[in-house]
Amino acid sequence: MSNDKVKASMAPFLAWGAYRAALLHLFLSLGLQAQNLWWTQNVAAAPGTMSQQAGGLLLFQWSSVLVALLVAAMVAALLRLGAARSSLAVSAAAGLLLIADAWAFRVLGDHLSVAFLPFAETPAFLTSSLLAEIDFLIPLDLLLLALGIAWQARGRTSLSGGGGYVGKRPLVLAGAVVAYLALDAVAFRFVAPPELSWHPIASLMRNLMTTRTPQPVAYDAAYDLETAVRPVFEQQPIDAAESARLASAAASVERTLRPNIVLVVFESTGARQLLHDGEVDPAVTPNLARLARHGVLFDQVYANIPGTAHANLAMSTGGRYPTAQSITDLMRYPYTGDILARRLKQKGYRTGLFASSDLGYLETRRFFAQAGYDVLSDFGQLSPDRQNELRLNSWGGRDDATAESAAAWLDQAGSADQPFFLHFMTNAPHHPFQIPPGFPKLLAGDDMHSRYLNALHYADAALGTLVRKIEASGKADRTVFVITGDHGEAFNRVAWRNQGHRQGLYEEGIRTFLLVSSPAIPGALRSRRIGNHGDLLPTVAALTGDQPPMVPGQNLLGDRFQQRTAFFQFGHASGSWGLRDGRWKYISPRAGASPELYDLDADPDERVNLADKEKERARRYDQLCSIWYFGRNAEFREFLSGYPIAATAVGPREARLGLEALTAGVLVPDGSRSFFAAARTANPADRIALETSWRPAQVERRIVYHWQSPAGKQIDSTQVLRPQVTQQRVFLPGEAPWPAGSWQLTVDVDGQRVGATQLEVTPDVRARAPAGYRWPELVSLHIGRDSAGHAMPVREIPAGEPVRFESEWNMSDQDRVLSYVLVAPSGGSTTETFTLAAHQFWHNVTLTPPRDVELGEWSLVVVYRDREIARRKFRIGAPSSSL
Repeated sequence: MSNDKVKASMAPFLAWGAYRAALLHLFLSLGLQAQNLWWTQNVAAAPGTMSQQAGGLLLFQWSSVLVALLVAAMVAALLRLGAARSSLAVSAAAGLLLIADAWAFRVLGDHLSVAFLPFAETPAFLTSSLLAEIDFLIPLDLLLLALGIAWQARGRTSLSGGGGYVGKRPLVLAGAVVAYLALDAVAFRFVAPPELSWHPIASLMRNLMTTRTPQPVAYDAAYDLETAVRPVFEQQPIDAAESARLASAAASVERTLRPNIVLVVFESTGARQLLHDGEVDPAVTPNLARLARHGVLFDQVYANIPGTAHANLAMSTGGRYPTAQSITDLMRYPYTGDILARRLKQKGYRTGLFASSDLGYLETRRFFAQAGYDVLSDFGQLSPDRQNELRLNSWGGRDDATAESAAAWLDQAGSADQPFFLHFMTNAPHHPFQIPPGFPKLLAGDDMHSRYLNALHYADAALGTLVRKIEASGKADRTVFVITGDHGEAFNRVAWRNQGHRQGLYEEGIRTFLLVSSPAIPGALRSRRIGNHGDLLPTVAALTGDQPPMVPGQNLLGDRFQQRTAFFQFGHASGSWGLRDGRWKYISPRAGASPELYDLDADPDERVNLADKEKERARRYDQLCSIWYFGRNAEFREFLSGYPIAATAVGPREARLGLEALTAGVLVPDGSRSFFAAARTANPADRIALETSWRPAQVERRIVYHWQSPAGKQIDSTQVLRPQVTQQRVFLPGEAPWPAGSWQLTVDVDGQRVGATQLEVTPDVRARAPAGYRWPELVSLHIGRDSAGHAMPVREIPAGEPVRFESEWNMSDQDRVLSYVLVAPSGGSTTETFTLAAHQFWHNVTLTPPRDVELGEWSLVVVYRDREIARRKFRIGAPSSSL
């Protein structure tokens, strides 16, 4: 081949534009890695010395070199096509990606990865966290990138006519790259490369290729979930002396009938952050330390996921939450299981939730709106002017203002003997750890850890507002404070690359605490019982004299406490999970890493990985995590009304005909109410039902439900789905007990088959209702301000605003006439009459009172068959113009 032909063929890759693009990207990559190295040495417990890290950084650059060559190739290809501006845009985009990754590295302590995908659902919440970490380096990096792009632009040449050939310099560079990659391959065998030397694009590709997709295992949920939580290899004996002390403390509190409960959830506060030498630090959290002097402190309580939304769900439900699916996707289905506030409301408690954060994050507000709170107040519900006045960061508002609102609620009139449940959530300890102007700083430093302790000190001051309010009211002796953290917060001080709370399952981020404080407890007690957030509901239930709820959690103060395995996970999409089994802590492998196993008794800082020495233990633990992961998710979905569980999902054809979900299940009693629970198995004595969800239509539809018994006998039930009705529940016609075996259930609409499922009836599963149980007519009743078709609990409803009444009823095969009697504060009343159609179980109605309606406390009395079956109170306040 002639020299001219060689020059022509090599011209695209030897153009000055491509040559300079590669140098620019490589230079910027090295510079940003050096910045990350400097940052980690200033704040982190990084492995090795600064010189060792720098040496590894220089020797391990193959990923940066390869990405730089890729950028150069793209630039060359664009130049060959004559797209000079596009080639500059490619270089600029690659550079901006590097800068964005370095920016995120300072916030998250790691490169961008799939673990941070949940933030993509609500990017606005990240604003303050990202802006807080802007320092002089970010503008400097952007300036250097701009200068580099200008340098690249000056050197580009047209590729037409071979004008891009620039002598032997690029050949020398290419030879140097090959030699370096060879050296790097050898060095890789002897040098443990620091994670920060990975190029962000290469790191993300490695993350995508090595992130595990959880694979389900065969299990029986009723058996294996119960088995999985038992200690695996060794049963550590229960400390009898500790059990006696805890039982005594619990008995002291339980002597007060229906005590007031104040539940305080500290944002981003774990046991590692709260405790100093094993005790609550009075210098940082003086109010919490004062409460701990008369309380029981559990310091081995684990968060299910190091994230706020999942933690709040687990606390409220006794440990039920989605593990394998997005919480945002599931929150649109009503949750029918136990909820802490709902249970306390049924026992006659006033209930109020006050959150400094915006509960719109991951649809948390939607869950709490159905949870039984008389008042639900969070930052996201404030008016725009009020938000601007109280905003602390992009996650929410000021804790002191929220505490004052909660204190005002405590002042509101209630019967003298009516207990209250106050649920208070802080915001300030969340990154970026900001406090209001004028609040005195505990520490003068501006590093993350100092800012965090200042924010924690400020949140504790808000707690002090509530403590003083209750003491001033004379109710302190009848009030129990239950205080916990939703998860921990890491600062790269113990585990390398463990920054924030979304980076791993180490103790800094996953282990939190639970404090139960009451003046009735004679002193400070500390327990090392291993628990999780799900234990909060049964513990509070016991303190209020309630019956033990049927939930995964257990009473941490109880004399029947059993050591169990605590499970946790990194996120629903990551495939990273772990467990605590006595002294052992297991963490499944993260992307590109190995499984981790620690003996926490000997190694509390998790520095010595024993997974290679204990391979069978690690393998068994990983298997149990898989059983728990899929089993707990399936269990949670069974308590979602209308959710199409896997066995009953409908296909495209059925959806076109109007059917959206088809779920078999049973009716489950719960005190004075009952709820539908999806199930694949039922006891012959159960009340078996089929629940369907439909797209709204303008005409009536004739629905035929076919029930085929194990012997082949078919029982048909024909119903009419009225216009705009979207849900229907029908019960298996006849009387229990039902024949054991496999029942086939099919649904036809207007003569066309639209869905099918099956249900196994077996005496091997426990009956949901005791013999002779009388099912109540009314299941639930909620009143609130109409908000997009939902009853939103509020302190009072402004006059002239629509009032939403939502009720759920047990199924009947006949129409029912309901009377709603609205009783005014003066005693006058008005009656509205409605018809609940046969086989319908939801009744929702919105009424709009006039603006001049009588203000004050109203009552709704529900009358059926000339008998009062429910009574609820609600307040009508001044018109909205005064809000």
